Amino acid sequence: MNDTYDIEEGLSEEQVARAETPPPCKFTSGCAGTGKTYNAVKAVQADPSSGILSSTTGISAVNLGAITINSLLKYSDVRVMRDHFLTGALSRVLHPLAKAHRWLTIDEISMFGGDALDILYRAVEEANRYVDVPTPMGIHIIGDLAQLPPVKAPWVFTAACWERFRENTETLTKVWRQGDGKFLDALNLTRRGEGQAAAEMLQSAGARFETMRDPDFDGTTILPVNKEVDGYNVQRLDKLPGKSFKVESRRWGKQRGEWEMKIKQGQRVWGIPPEVELKVEIAARRVLLQP
Repeated sequence: MNDTYDIEEGLSEEQVARAETPPPCKFTSGCAGTGKTYNAVKAVQADPSSGILSSTTGISAVNLGAITINSLLKYSDVRVMRDHFLTGALSRVLHPLAKAHRWLTIDEISMFGGDALDILYRAVEEANRYVDVPTPMGIHIIGDLAQLPPVKAPWVFTAACWERFRENTETLTKVWRQGDGKFLDALNLTRRGEGQAAAEMLQSAGARFETMRDPDFDGTTILPVNKEVDGYNVQRLDKLPGKSFKVESRRWGKQRGEWEMKIKQGQRVWGIPPEVELKVEIAARRVLLQP
């Protein structure tokens, strides 16, 4: 006998009913500063069994004190996720989570694809059928659909299971965060499509808009595509004193496909580059001599 529900094995009516019960679903939304993530973190801190936290992005996961949903469920992209579901691997990864937690929470859900949500929903449904899962684990998604869209994937609300989340939606409206008042106001103006008002708000907070990239700027520079990032990094490296040297990557064990070199638009693209060029930055020290 396997360890999942099987109606033919003479299970009780309660067990059969639970096997046919869909996972609980809920969606928490709201603009920036309304406490979407804060509330989820506080709930888990108060009761760790209430949920397991994850996010679609690394930065958001760090803010949560958690890991990405990909790391949590051990898949790289939706293709691998689908393969893991078809082989049962995804449900087996979800099984211990369903035993220990009432909710699987995913932050920044706007960047999660609708196809991925459908796969996850079905996998959680299967994981909940294990006989040692005390109560069916639900899926709690958090985010603002007026923010970043998924990358090369359909919107999350195109999922076949989306109606289950739409029926259980909580929209937070009160902005609690006060430390970044003008910045938050600008974000929410941008969210509503009021770009000019957002720009004026940022300027009133001291922000400057430059028409060209400043190669001498020492702060963080964000660029839209990898090709521009690589070019900018080379430019900055050239400005540093000293001789450059190369460090080759070392690989062992089974290599994932996404780590390998691919040809995109006629150019070689590495998931993990075979080598990286670096320089050692030597900071000057001032020594104050006492007479």
